[in-house]
Amino acid sequence: FEEDDSAVLDMMRCNVAKSYEEFKEGISKWDCLGANIIYADVEGNTGYWPTGLVPFRPNGRYWGPVPGWTGEYEWAGYIPFEEKPSLHNPKQDYIVTCNNLIVSGWYPYAFIDRPTTGTRYIALREAVESGGKHDLDDMMNLRHSPKCNADTRKYLPMLLEAMENKPEKFTEEMKEAVELLGKVGLGDKLR
Repeated sequence: FEEDDSAVLDMMRCNVAKSYEEFKEGISKWDCLGANIIYADVEGNTGYWPTGLVPFRPNGRYWGPVPGWTGEYEWAGYIPFEEKPSLHNPKQDYIVTCNNLIVSGWYPYAFIDRPTTGTRYIALREAVESGGKHDLDDMMNLRHSPKCNADTRKYLPMLLEAMENKPEKFTEEMKEAVELLGKVGLGDKLR
Protein backbone atom coordinates (compact mmCIF):
# COMPACT_ATOMS: atom_id res chain seq x y z
CA PHE A 1 0.00 0.00 0.00
CA GLU A 2 1.08 3.54 -0.69
CA GLU A 3 0.71 6.13 2.05
CA ASP A 4 -2.15 7.83 0.20
CA ASP A 5 -3.75 4.57 -0.99
CA SER A 6 -7.50 4.45 -0.49
CA ALA A 7 -8.26 0.82 -1.45
CA VAL A 8 -10.22 0.12 1.73
CA LEU A 9 -12.30 3.26 1.26
CA ASP A 10 -12.84 2.43 -2.42
CA MET A 11 -13.87 -1.12 -1.52
CA MET A 12 -16.40 0.32 0.92
CA ARG A 13 -17.70 2.69 -1.79
CA CYS A 14 -18.27 -0.30 -4.08
CA ASN A 15 -19.98 -2.28 -1.33
CA VAL A 16 -22.53 0.46 -0.64
CA ALA A 17 -23.02 1.55 -4.26
CA LYS A 18 -26.67 2.04 -5.13
CA SER A 19 -26.10 2.05 -8.89
CA TYR A 20 -23.67 0.83 -11.49
CA GLU A 21 -22.34 4.37 -11.87
CA GLU A 22 -21.58 4.59 -8.12
CA PHE A 23 -19.88 1.19 -8.32
CA LYS A 24 -17.82 2.33 -11.31
CA GLU A 25 -16.84 5.51 -9.45
CA GLY A 26 -15.55 3.44 -6.52
CA ILE A 27 -13.65 1.07 -8.81
CA SER A 28 -12.12 3.97 -10.74
CA LYS A 29 -10.24 5.15 -7.65
CA TRP A 30 -9.11 1.66 -6.54
CA ASP A 31 -5.43 1.87 -7.47
CA CYS A 32 -3.92 -1.16 -5.76
CA LEU A 33 -4.73 -4.81 -5.13
CA GLY A 34 -5.42 -5.97 -8.66
CA ALA A 35 -8.64 -7.95 -8.47
CA ASN A 36 -11.61 -8.84 -10.65
CA ILE A 37 -14.70 -7.22 -9.17
CA ILE A 38 -18.25 -8.20 -10.13
CA TYR A 39 -21.28 -5.95 -9.68
CA ALA A 40 -24.94 -6.93 -9.43
CA ASP A 41 -27.95 -4.98 -8.20
CA VAL A 42 -31.63 -5.59 -7.46
CA GLU A 43 -32.60 -4.08 -10.82
CA GLY A 44 -30.85 -6.95 -12.63
CA ASN A 45 -27.79 -4.98 -13.76
CA THR A 46 -24.40 -6.68 -13.74
CA GLY A 47 -20.88 -5.50 -14.38
CA TYR A 48 -17.21 -6.35 -14.20
CA TRP A 49 -14.13 -4.18 -13.69
CA PRO A 50 -10.55 -5.03 -12.78
CA THR A 51 -8.96 -2.94 -10.05
CA GLY A 52 -5.47 -1.58 -9.72
CA LEU A 53 -3.05 0.49 -11.73
CA VAL A 54 -1.74 -1.48 -14.72
CA PRO A 55 1.43 0.00 -16.24
CA PHE A 56 2.12 -0.14 -19.97
CA ARG A 57 5.07 0.17 -22.30
CA PRO A 58 4.64 2.07 -25.56
CA ASN A 59 6.78 -0.40 -27.51
CA GLY A 60 4.64 -3.45 -27.21
CA ARG A 61 3.74 -6.39 -25.03
CA TYR A 62 6.86 -7.40 -23.16
CA TRP A 63 6.67 -9.53 -20.05
CA GLY A 64 10.18 -10.85 -19.94
CA PRO A 65 13.56 -9.16 -19.66
CA VAL A 66 14.20 -6.21 -21.95
CA PRO A 67 17.30 -4.01 -22.36
CA GLY A 68 16.87 -1.63 -19.45
CA TRP A 69 19.82 0.55 -20.38
CA THR A 70 18.28 1.92 -23.61
CA GLY A 71 15.16 3.56 -22.17
CA GLU A 72 13.25 2.10 -25.11
CA TYR A 73 11.10 -0.15 -22.93
CA GLU A 74 10.41 2.11 -19.96
CA TRP A 75 6.93 2.14 -18.51
CA ALA A 76 5.02 5.02 -20.05
CA GLY A 77 2.16 5.31 -17.59
CA TYR A 78 -0.91 3.35 -16.61
CA ILE A 79 -3.78 1.99 -18.68
CA PRO A 80 -6.51 4.64 -18.41
CA PHE A 81 -9.44 3.48 -16.32
CA GLU A 82 -11.97 3.81 -19.16
CA GLU A 83 -9.72 1.68 -21.41
CA LYS A 84 -9.50 -1.27 -19.01
CA PRO A 85 -11.48 -4.33 -20.07
CA SER A 86 -14.93 -4.27 -18.50
CA LEU A 87 -18.48 -5.55 -18.89
CA HIS A 88 -21.85 -3.94 -18.22
CA ASN A 89 -25.01 -6.00 -18.70
CA PRO A 90 -23.43 -8.50 -21.12
CA LYS A 91 -25.81 -10.15 -23.60
CA GLN A 92 -25.04 -13.68 -22.32
CA ASP A 93 -26.63 -12.49 -19.05
CA TYR A 94 -23.85 -13.71 -16.76
CA ILE A 95 -20.23 -12.95 -15.97
CA VAL A 96 -17.58 -15.55 -15.21
CA THR A 97 -14.16 -14.54 -13.99
CA CYS A 98 -11.48 -16.84 -12.59
CA ASN A 99 -8.29 -14.89 -13.30
CA ASN A 100 -8.65 -16.18 -16.85
CA LEU A 101 -7.58 -14.36 -19.98
CA ILE A 102 -10.12 -11.56 -20.39
CA VAL A 103 -8.61 -9.88 -23.45
CA SER A 104 -6.95 -11.12 -26.62
CA GLY A 105 -4.92 -9.79 -29.52
CA TRP A 106 -7.38 -6.96 -30.20
CA TYR A 107 -6.60 -5.28 -26.86
CA PRO A 108 -3.92 -2.57 -27.30
CA TYR A 109 -2.19 -3.09 -23.93
CA ALA A 110 -0.43 -6.01 -22.30
CA PHE A 111 -2.87 -6.97 -19.57
CA ILE A 112 -2.11 -10.54 -18.54
CA ASP A 113 0.61 -12.77 -19.88
CA ARG A 114 -0.05 -16.33 -18.79
CA PRO A 115 -3.45 -17.03 -17.32
CA THR A 116 -3.34 -20.28 -15.39
CA THR A 117 -6.97 -20.85 -14.59
CA GLY A 118 -8.61 -21.46 -17.94
CA THR A 119 -9.98 -24.81 -16.79
CA ARG A 120 -11.55 -23.23 -13.72
CA TYR A 121 -13.22 -20.66 -15.98
CA ILE A 122 -14.49 -23.39 -18.33
CA ALA A 123 -15.86 -25.49 -15.45
CA LEU A 124 -17.64 -22.51 -13.90
CA ARG A 125 -19.05 -21.41 -17.25
CA GLU A 126 -20.35 -24.96 -17.86
CA ALA A 127 -22.00 -24.97 -14.43
CA VAL A 128 -23.68 -21.62 -15.06
CA GLU A 129 -24.84 -22.62 -18.55
CA SER A 130 -26.27 -25.91 -17.25
CA GLY A 131 -29.10 -23.91 -15.68
CA GLY A 132 -30.61 -24.22 -12.25
CA LYS A 133 -29.64 -22.47 -9.07
CA HIS A 134 -26.24 -22.79 -7.45
CA ASP A 135 -25.35 -22.07 -3.85
CA LEU A 136 -22.10 -21.51 -1.99
CA ASP A 137 -21.61 -25.25 -1.42
CA ASP A 138 -21.96 -25.88 -5.17
CA MET A 139 -19.30 -23.30 -5.90
CA MET A 140 -16.95 -24.66 -3.23
CA ASN A 141 -17.35 -28.17 -4.61
CA LEU A 142 -16.73 -26.92 -8.12
CA ARG A 143 -13.60 -25.07 -7.01
CA HIS A 144 -12.09 -28.32 -5.75
CA SER A 145 -13.44 -30.50 -8.55
CA PRO A 146 -11.17 -32.35 -10.97
CA LYS A 147 -13.03 -30.41 -13.68
CA CYS A 148 -10.93 -27.39 -12.66
CA ASN A 149 -7.64 -29.23 -13.15
CA ALA A 150 -5.95 -28.59 -16.50
CA ASP A 151 -4.12 -31.92 -16.44
CA THR A 152 -7.33 -33.85 -15.83
CA ARG A 153 -9.05 -32.10 -18.72
CA LYS A 154 -6.07 -32.76 -20.98
CA TYR A 155 -5.24 -36.37 -20.12
CA LEU A 156 -8.52 -37.98 -19.07
CA PRO A 157 -9.91 -38.28 -22.62
CA MET A 158 -6.72 -40.08 -23.65
CA LEU A 159 -6.94 -42.29 -20.58
CA LEU A 160 -10.58 -43.17 -21.25
CA GLU A 161 -9.82 -44.00 -24.87
CA ALA A 162 -6.85 -46.18 -23.88
CA MET A 163 -8.95 -47.99 -21.30
CA GLU A 164 -11.64 -48.72 -23.91
CA ASN A 165 -9.17 -49.91 -26.53
CA LYS A 166 -6.77 -51.84 -24.30
CA PRO A 167 -8.48 -52.68 -21.01
CA GLU A 168 -5.96 -55.46 -20.32
CA LYS A 169 -3.26 -52.80 -19.79
CA PHE A 170 -5.11 -51.35 -16.78
CA THR A 171 -4.87 -52.66 -13.23
CA GLU A 172 -8.01 -52.85 -11.11
CA GLU A 173 -6.83 -49.77 -9.16
CA MET A 174 -6.39 -47.83 -12.40
CA LYS A 175 -9.87 -48.82 -13.60
CA GLU A 176 -11.33 -47.75 -10.26
CA ALA A 177 -9.63 -44.36 -10.50
CA VAL A 178 -10.97 -43.78 -14.00
CA GLU A 179 -14.47 -44.80 -12.86
CA LEU A 180 -14.27 -42.29 -9.99
CA LEU A 181 -13.35 -39.51 -12.41
CA GLY A 182 -16.31 -40.55 -14.57
CA LYS A 183 -18.62 -40.24 -11.55
CA VAL A 184 -17.86 -36.53 -11.20
CA GLY A 185 -19.12 -36.04 -14.73
CA LEU A 186 -15.81 -35.64 -16.53
CA GLY A 187 -16.07 -38.48 -18.99
CA ASP A 188 -18.89 -37.06 -21.12
CA LYS A 189 -17.69 -33.45 -20.93
CA LEU A 190 -14.20 -34.24 -22.15
CA ARG A 191 -14.87 -36.57 -25.06
